[in-house]
Amino acid sequence: MMEALLSFVSSQTTPLAIIGTVIFIIYAVGAPARSCPGPTPLLFFGNLFEFRANFERITDYMLENSQKYGKTWGLTLPRVTPFCTLRVVTSVECVKHILKDNFSNYEKGWFFSEQLGEFLGNGIFTSDGKVWEIHRKVASLMFTRNLLRVGTQVACRQAEELIERIGREMKVGDGDSCVLDVQDLFFRFTMDVFCEISFGVNLGSMKTAQQHEFARAFDTVQKLSNDRAESPFWLFNKYFLWWAIPSERAIHAGVKTMDEFAMGIISSKRRKAEGGVKGQDLGPDLLSRFLEKAEKANSKDATVPATLTDRELRDIVLNFIIAGRDTTACALSWAMYELTKVPKVIVRILEEARTKDVLAQEGAAPRSPLEVSYDDVLSLKYLHAVVSETLRLHPSVPKDLKFAVKQDTLPDGTVVPKGAAVMYVPYAMGRDPKLWKNPLTFDPERWLEGGDSYMEPSAYVFPTFNAGPRLCLGKPLAYMEIKLLLLLLLDRYTFECAKDYGGKEPAYVNTLVAPVKGGLPMRVTKKAH
Repeated sequence: MMEALLSFVSSQTTPLAIIGTVIFIIYAVGAPARSCPGPTPLLFFGNLFEFRANFERITDYMLENSQKYGKTWGLTLPRVTPFCTLRVVTSVECVKHILKDNFSNYEKGWFFSEQLGEFLGNGIFTSDGKVWEIHRKVASLMFTRNLLRVGTQVACRQAEELIERIGREMKVGDGDSCVLDVQDLFFRFTMDVFCEISFGVNLGSMKTAQQHEFARAFDTVQKLSNDRAESPFWLFNKYFLWWAIPSERAIHAGVKTMDEFAMGIISSKRRKAEGGVKGQDLGPDLLSRFLEKAEKANSKDATVPATLTDRELRDIVLNFIIAGRDTTACALSWAMYELTKVPKVIVRILEEARTKDVLAQEGAAPRSPLEVSYDDVLSLKYLHAVVSETLRLHPSVPKDLKFAVKQDTLPDGTVVPKGAAVMYVPYAMGRDPKLWKNPLTFDPERWLEGGDSYMEPSAYVFPTFNAGPRLCLGKPLAYMEIKLLLLLLLDRYTFECAKDYGGKEPAYVNTLVAPVKGGLPMRVTKKAH
């Protein structure tokens, strides 16, 4: 009997081994079971193919599924991916829980550090815990009303450069009109503004055919780092096949260009600081102020380092640029697109500015950009509402991902396993009819009460600038810059889309932000004054 049993087991060893291996692979590599509403997953692969098919339109995909499955739903991906369990949330209560009430349980995590590490290092955008607290504390010392006034002066000078660029392009055309990719101009403008505010360097992007090589490298590395999330094997490619994968090689090359630019400026600033008189003002830019004030901050708070390394300074400044340059340029682009569809809004923007004596009266020559002050821009409430309405429909950061440190239960009862990814989607929330009346209508009036009094909604209803402890420090600076440039351009020119979008919104590019895909060509015509 025993011999027969041994013989049977022996004869079945290979099939049993194969079955066991398959079961192990399905468990260890395959997707976990779905445990909340969402698209039906495939065996082993989960929602991988659906996720990849919709990757370039991911925020619309998130919006569609939120409308279909409810305000909390999920995807599953193979366990070899960094976020095999994903919860998508769009309810105010759940967003508040994640961003504030249980803030310590939801981190950027190792995924962001690995995905964006070469690009943004260990700066405020990618870090957690004590490192994030230090960066946040040092950065908060910089974002003063004085910075806003300095930033306004910089933006006014760069706006003058942009207006001169448009003038040169018109001379090539018929003298009063030309077709321009205004999104390209906006990215040049914001890169020049933020490099001057951050580094104290003027890139001069308005005077060159191509954007500065630092800007081009910045855009390339950002897009390719973001696209890593599309592949289940990107982490392996990053460490073991970077030399063979074109996108990974391009990231390496782009980072080298960015580092050479940033480190060169940092070294120059350090030499100036070390060679000058003690206490000498290095300049109003953030890099100079970090070098001057870190020690003062440390004397008040021992958690702030007295000395920042070159790498830390590089990370701080690049995080500031990604947070300010790209988001602002995207908002300007989408605002101009929306305004071309509603001329009456443009009329009211200009009427408000003339009533408050910010612009010259109709028929008179436009004032120089240098004559507009921060207080002038701050006084324009209707224009502020226009920017908010743009950001409601087209948030510059349309989605944000975090990871659960411990298992948690959301206010709606959804269980979030330890290590699961949680994504909140401002893009979907801004188009939710339960939060906004007629959400697809561009209507700045919804932000005003009593005629011209601006009504600030809860940051958890309108999380475009994040919320809770991570609320964006640069929000006032972003509003100032967007309002200023829109005002100056609308006073001088009329804009008309030079591309037919077939009655639909232009597509966007899926990066960390959401620029218009293919640029935004417009016919720009000089107004008669």
